[in-house]
This record gives sequence, C-alpha cells and structure tokens, in this order.
Amino acid sequence: RRNGWQGALFPWESARSGEEETPEFAAINIRTGLRQKVASAQAEHHLVADIAWAVIQYWQTTGDESFIAHEGMALLLETAKFWISRAVRVNDRLEIHDVIGPDEYTEHVNNNAFTSYMAYYNVQQALSIARQFGCSDDAFIHRAEMFLKELRLPEIQPDGVLPQDDSFMAKPAINLAKYKAAAGKQTILLDYSRAEVNEMQILKQADVVMLNYMLPEQFSAASCLANLQFYEPRTIHDSSLSKAIHGIVAARCGLLTQSYQFWREGTEIDLGADPHSCDDGIHAAATGAIWLGAIQGFAGVSVRDGELHLNPALPEQWQQLSFPLFWQGCELQVTLDAQRIAIRTSAPVSLRLNGQLISVAEESVFCLGDFILPFNGTATTHQEDE
Repeated sequence: RRNGWQGALFPWESARSGEEETPEFAAINIRTGLRQKVASAQAEHHLVADIAWAVIQYWQTTGDESFIAHEGMALLLETAKFWISRAVRVNDRLEIHDVIGPDEYTEHVNNNAFTSYMAYYNVQQALSIARQFGCSDDAFIHRAEMFLKELRLPEIQPDGVLPQDDSFMAKPAINLAKYKAAAGKQTILLDYSRAEVNEMQILKQADVVMLNYMLPEQFSAASCLANLQFYEPRTIHDSSLSKAIHGIVAARCGLLTQSYQFWREGTEIDLGADPHSCDDGIHAAATGAIWLGAIQGFAGVSVRDGELHLNPALPEQWQQLSFPLFWQGCELQVTLDAQRIAIRTSAPVSLRLNGQLISVAEESVFCLGDFILPFNGTATTHQEDE
C-alpha cells in the first residue's frame, strides 16, 4: 500500500511474525568499504507469482477442488491484483519495471523475462479460476483481461534466446571460469562490487533457465536448449539450488550427460569433499532440488496443463530408479530402467508417457522403445500387463 499497489505482496524473508525479515544491508562493497544495501525485499517481486504458480501446481496435482474454490482462488485473485497494479504504462503497452529476477546479481531492471512471464501466468490462471468457479467481481475480470492483452512480454530472438531483461544483452561478458570453480562462495564479490557485477553478463543462478523449468509448455525445446547454452556459461551457480534446475532443463533437452554432471555437482554441496560445508546445518532446500533433479530430470515427471507427464531417461550410471507419487488421490509407485517403466496404482489413472496418453489400472509395464516418436509423429503403445 505504501507504494500504491493493491493485492498481496509476500515478504522475501520471514519468520514467525509473518513480517519482512530481510536484512537491509549485507556484504561489504570492496570499492567503498561500506555495507551494500540488500534490495530483494524491495524489488524481487517475482515471488508473488511463484506462490501463485505453486497454488496451481498443488491444485492440479491433488485435484483439491474445495481448496482452489476458496483459499486458492482468494490467493490467486489477490496476487493477480498486485501485478495489475504493479505494471506501468509505456505508450500503448504495460511493462513491469524496477525488479530483480531469480538471478539476483542483476538488480533494478525493466521487463525481466522471468518476472513478466510469471506475472502473466499468475493473472491468466486467476482469471481462469475466477470464471470456472463463478467469481462475480466483474471489475477484476475486466482489468485482468486488459492486463493480459496489454502486457509486454520479452520476445525470443531469432537464435532462440530469450533476453533476460531490457538491458542484459548490451552488457559485456567476462571469463567466469575462476568463479565457477568456486561456485557457492560468491568469490566474484571479492573482485567486483555488486554495482559492477550488475553491469556485466553475470548470473548468480538460473533466471531464464528457471522460467523454462517452471513453464516448459510455453517454450519450444529448441528455445530451451538455446537459453541453456547461452546462459549457463554466464552463470556462476553461487546458489546451492542452481545446478539442479540446470540439470532438469538439460535432461528435458536430451543432454543426459550434462544433466547428470549437474546433478552430481549439486549433491556435493553437503556430500562433497568439504567437511565444513554443513557446519551450520545442511542446505535443506538443496536436498529438495537434488530430489527434483532425479524425479523431474531423469524420470521426467512434470505437470503440464493439468496432466501428469513422464518422460524418463536414466543416466548410464544408474540401472534403476523407483519412487512413489501421489496424483489426484491415487498412490503410484513408478519403477524404471533403460528399457521399461512399471507403474503400480491404487486406482485407475491416466497420464502421458513421452507425450502419449496411457491408462493404468493396478499395475502395468510399458516398453519405453514403443513410446519414441518417429518423424511421422505417430507412436505405438505396447503394454505388458503383470
């Protein structure tokens, strides 16, 4: 409200109080000797859309209609109102200015691709849910429709790369090998101030690649690959979460060797050669990211437009992967190797295996070779029932 915005804005860091707990200052500026201001709480607003995305993921995964019709819709409407009021008009379009994307080393930019696409998704889903469950707020529906019509989304370049923001592509790139070798230590800030880092093509962690991970249905495989190949050399991976996300996107792009390397390096955060890496506690969020790397990367689990997808591809170092899943009230046990996938379910379930719709009742084994799409776009669905 202090900024003239409406709706819901969540704290970047919080505790029991629910209030904003992000420190105002952090690391020392090597040029001035003064502590540098932390801007996350003021500008890293993509978390509003991230939470809305999680609400949709929860609803589609569980089928919890009561939640989405009440608490879920309320949250989606309030977060959508935030974005509608947060946008600024530039000529005949709406833009989102002065934000920090997931990268975090690039601050106070306009039209960060992750933020804008996620804001669009937030409002789009809020509008869809409002219509589906009979929301009578006609003023909101009209404002949401206009926002979706007028918001400028960064456009993919002819080479398939999506610019991270309005200014990123004009900045110089530097050799990051020294800093990538010490990933997680933020050693870049021993040589450059944050202001200097902000003026170069340097990422702390996944940004556009994170967008490709979260909204895979909105981007072609070619564009995801182009983004991975462009942004990864410019990413230091100074966050413990970064490599796992890159690994999942690499797996989706068919880069299994690279995906496995990202996954292994991600596990070394607490299980590597440094005996002091978890002196103050393990990297709890990173353990979740490592799990996601196996399940969403190698088993290819994703939820797209309300459907459960499996696109498995095990690394050669693994013989088998087995894990439980809960999908819309069904308890599934999935076991796969290089040739086959076995699915056991507590109730009949439909899902997509390598894009092909299949139905499973009790337990079925599928030959993965039958689900490889040939060039004519058809596929067989041979099934072995146990």
